[in-house]
Amino acid sequence: MPETQLEPVLVIYNLLLAEEGPTILKLGDIIPLLKIMRRTRPITCLDPILKLVDTVISCRLMLVLQEYGLLPQGSTDSSRVGSQNGLQI
Repeated sequence: MPETQLEPVLVIYNLLLAEEGPTILKLGDIIPLLKIMRRTRPITCLDPILKLVDTVISCRLMLVLQEYGLLPQGSTDSSRVGSQNGLQI
């Protein structure tokens, strides 16, 4: 993706990281997820861009934790850290 197309996305990312993002991106729908007969667990469906930001931050944090040996051996799937659905971090 050309850098000119990434600039608006980076602005939104930076706003979200500074907790100054648009309120509409922070809203979510709470939906009950059926687990076992008559038992549900609430899940929140967030805006896709917020999910993307969360994934990027989580992957980067996992890489740092692994790099400095702060996680027990075998506690993560190392093949998934650093790339999520083809997204290179």
